[in-house]
Formats: sequence, structure tokens, C-alpha cells
Amino acid sequence: LVSGTLSEMRLALGGMVEGAGGFKHLSQVGITTGAWFEHGKLHLDENKLKEALAEDAAGVIELFTRPGDTRTEQGIARRLGEVLDERMNRIASTAGKASVPYDQSYLGRQIREYESRLTDMEERLVRVEQSYWDKFTAMERVLSQLYSQSDWLYQQIMAMQG
Repeated sequence: LVSGTLSEMRLALGGMVEGAGGFKHLSQVGITTGAWFEHGKLHLDENKLKEALAEDAAGVIELFTRPGDTRTEQGIARRLGEVLDERMNRIASTAGKASVPYDQSYLGRQIREYESRLTDMEERLVRVEQSYWDKFTAMERVLSQLYSQSDWLYQQIMAMQG
């Protein structure tokens, strides 16, 4: 999810804004991306931005805020907003929302499944434990009978020796 979000954000930042006035790319107003090893870091050329604002402030504003029917016609900030909204909805459907009392997300369903399996295992453990207690109790009864027989046999032998 994160790498897909970053890719879509890069596309939103790097794409041309169709139908915009004088500025169609961020690079025209002094905003560029760094080298590949900088992982999409943005660099700002303040002088170029100041020049663009002095030349056509409305055009710079439109570059960021232009409304449009398609993503290519939208300004950079609108594109980023849509990308982030879409990705947040995907994350919410995968991980769930804290504000929802009953979690229908994929992770929420998995958690409920694990909780159910854990409950089943705990119940099985209780049954196995009870089975061992029953066997132990039966073994103690048998040992008690053996001790009684052993005592009786000892008394019989002692009486014969007399």
C-alpha cells in the first residue's frame, strides 16, 4: 500500500496539468525531484519560484488548485488530495477504522477468525486437562486398591508366620 501510494503521488507531482495557464509543470515554478537515490525528495529553487509568482501569481495558484474533470486537468494539490483520499480508503478497507464499532475490514475479519480459533483451542485445552484429571483420579483409585490389597496380603503373611 505504501509503495503504491508513493508511486501515485510521484505521478501526480510529475504529470502535466492540462488546460492550465502559463505553468503546466512544477519544474516551471522551481520545484523539481531529486535523483533516484533521494527517493522522490523535492527541491525548491526559491529564485525561480519568486520569479514565477512575480510573473503570474494566478498561474502558479492554478497549477496547484485547478479543478478538472480528469486527473490530468486537475491541479497538483487536487491530484494529491484525490490520491491520498483513495489510498486512505484502501487502508481503511484493509486495516479498518478506529471510529467503526464493528470492524468489517480484511484485518478485522482475520482478527475475529484468530480469536475464534483461540477460543476453540482454549476449550479443547480445558477438555484435555479434564481428561487428564479423570485419568489421574482413576489411577489414584487403582493405586489405593492396590495399597489395600498389599496391606491385606502383608497381614495374611504376618498371621501365617505368627
